[in-house]
Amino acid sequence: MKKALLVASAVAVTACSSTPKPSPQDIRLTFDPNAYVSYFPAGTGEIRGQAFLGQRDEAAGTCAGSKVIATPATRFFRQLIELSAMGQMPLIGEAVGAEYADVVRLSDCDPDGNFSIKALPPGDWFVTAPVYRSVDKHVLGGLLVYKVRLHNKETVQIVMTDRDIEFPH
Repeated sequence: MKKALLVASAVAVTACSSTPKPSPQDIRLTFDPNAYVSYFPAGTGEIRGQAFLGQRDEAAGTCAGSKVIATPATRFFRQLIELSAMGQMPLIGEAVGAEYADVVRLSDCDPDGNFSIKALPPGDWFVTAPVYRSVDKHVLGGLLVYKVRLHNKETVQIVMTDRDIEFPH
């Protein structure tokens, strides 16, 4: 249960903007592990990518040092990511069990904005990465969200940029 709460917190915190952390809202999301059976086992897929803002140069902001998170591309995770990106912290701690942690995959973004999420089962995935940069003392950026369809034994290469601040349809 401790791991599930840690992962739930990572998803919510990663999705937040640079504004002060909000207190939990009265929005409750219910996680149904039965809907995620195909996402539990380790798979043979991999998502590799980069996440950055602006042009790919020294001035670009990257996801360096941040967690990149892959979640099943479902209604539950869409709601969680959208609410968190708007600064709302839905109450999910009581609603999740160990199964939640088994379907959320984490990776670290290296100093150049590269990441790799391995051992993914086939399916549709949301990949999220927080990216910020400073321009003239202003912080720009937000949560980049990319939707990926992954097949067995497939490696998908993605590039997340400014265009991915909007949620994919």
